[in-house]
This record gives sequence, C-alpha cells and structure tokens, in this order.
Amino acid sequence: MAIITLTTDYGSRDFYAASAKGILYSCFPQVNVVDISHEIDMYNIGMGSYVLKNAFANFPENTIHVFAVDASLSDRNKYLVMRYKEHYFIAPDNGALSLILVDDVPEMLYQTKHENESLFVFFSRLIKHILNQEFEQIGDQITKKEITESTELRPHIMSNGDAIKGYIVYEDRYGNAVTNISRETFDEIGRGRAFELSASKYTVHRINRYYDDFNTAEKTLNEYGGKLIAIFNQNDQLQLSLYKGIPEKGGSVKSLLGLTYRDSFLITFKE
Repeated sequence: MAIITLTTDYGSRDFYAASAKGILYSCFPQVNVVDISHEIDMYNIGMGSYVLKNAFANFPENTIHVFAVDASLSDRNKYLVMRYKEHYFIAPDNGALSLILVDDVPEMLYQTKHENESLFVFFSRLIKHILNQEFEQIGDQITKKEITESTELRPHIMSNGDAIKGYIVYEDRYGNAVTNISRETFDEIGRGRAFELSASKYTVHRINRYYDDFNTAEKTLNEYGGKLIAIFNQNDQLQLSLYKGIPEKGGSVKSLLGLTYRDSFLITFKE
C-alpha cells in the first residue's frame, strides 16, 4: 500500500487539511495518507522543511511526501518532484527542498507548472505519475543548481574556524529551541576544544549527554530545574533547553532568552 504524507501550514481549525485528504482518498482509495504536521507556522518554509527533513527517513522507501507550506497556484509558481534517499517529494520551488538536501544531490528532479486546477487535484496528478513511474509526464528534468536555494539559516563559520554563528530554526512544544548546528559541524569545527555558547545574556560551556546530566553531588536534580542546557537531540542537532521547563509557566528558551525562529547565537572555541 502506497503511503502519502502531508506537511502543511493549513492548521486544524479550518477545512483545508480535511479537503486535501479527501481529494487524495478520492483519487487513490487504497493509499494511506499520514499527517506529518498541519501546524507549521504560516508561510514558514524553514520550519516546515525542518519538520519534514527529520520525519521522512522513518517512513518506508517510496513514500510520497507532499509539502504544502507557502504553497499556492499562480502563473509565477513552479513545483518540483524529487526522488531523494529512495523517497519522493512534491513541493513548491520556494527553497524548501534545498533545505532538505543541503549539500546532497537528489537522485531525480523534475520541474512542472500547474494547469487550471486546484492545488491538491494538481498534486494528485503528479502522484499518479509517480505511482505509474511516468516521470516523463511530470515536466522538465532539471539539476539541483536550477532550483530555488535557501541558505539564510545555514551556520556561518567565523574567525578562521574559531567560532560558529548559529540560528534557531524550530521551537518544539516543550519549549526547546532547535538550532541549525549539527553534531558533525560542531565536532568538525570544535575539534574537541573548550567553548562558550553565548545566547542573549546567558552562556553555556558544556554539552549535556542527556537532559539530567548534572552533578548531583552538588545539587539535587530538582534544584537544576529551569537551568539552561545545550544538548544534541535525537536528530543530532544542537538544541537549547531549560531542564524540566514548562512553556505555559514561562519555562522555555523563548521566554528566558527572548530567542525565537531566525534569532542567532555564537559559539566561540578556545585553545
């Protein structure tokens, strides 16, 4: 059974997500439509790309991932069909796929434009071509160099490799602020050196191995509640967190540091 996933900025209050799924089920009664998220902030391509990038690899090969964030039909808008890591992606050419690929190259990439039809009827036509392996019917085959590239949230290596300027790319429901610095980048630039992470008026000098990685000889775990920590999350992205912080009670990185999406911070390495 084919699987189609949806990542959108439609929200759950309106009928948009349900209508999209209804069109897909009407066209493909045997498929399984899975919601990755409909709660992406409106028009937030970076947030949507982060969510999809960290979810898609957990699905079976040949899953079709539909990305509808900041997606609309217009004579100016182009759409892409991509095969990458044995998965298929359908998305606007708005920089989203470049954030998923980063430095990788897709196995296959096509560019297409819609006809006079609604968005998910258009997507359904593309899905049909994918399922039938009719790629020549999709549009023009192109290279990665021809798609819209988004680089604004890539980490910047500074000071001859002695510092990294990073950005907040996502805030989860626990109030954790996920950054665009991967473990690989941190290790490559840091080379095991001591460091200082400066965010707002706060500093961090170590990476926790896990959330409660504290010296309990000095304090109890409860006494560390609300402490700012840095940790690599399950996707190996550097994350700023408040230990056992509760966002609804002000216990989030955003409320403590005033940092939110696209805000920057600095990691300085020391010999």
